[in-house]
Amino acid sequence: MFNTEGQPNGEAYKTISTSIPLGAGVKYRINEKLNIAAEFGFRKANTDYLDDVSQRYPNIAYGSTRAALADRSIGQNKLGNVATPDVKGVQRGDFRKKDTYLFAGITLSYTFVRQNCPLF
Repeated sequence: MFNTEGQPNGEAYKTISTSIPLGAGVKYRINEKLNIAAEFGFRKANTDYLDDVSQRYPNIAYGSTRAALADRSIGQNKLGNVATPDVKGVQRGDFRKKDTYLFAGITLSYTFVRQNCPLF
């Protein structure tokens, strides 16, 4: 999308991918109208570009905007030195591993009107 990876031969990576969903949740009924729930999920994406990072920095000659977006750490690094994009020897990502992510959520729900299902 932002072409911050420096794709070879000018070929852009796909912006659509699939993922393998795994998750678990629990729901607890506090009373007749009030419920609380918690959910945890893990997704294994079938792409390494979910975060627009795979392995190498783009060539700054192709545009400073692209290079600036490729490395959001420009400025002071943890050692107090000025950080710059595309420094040789600095690994940007690991192309051997696909992207994964976790999420968690808490839900509080209230039933305003309870409607029973019809009996057949």
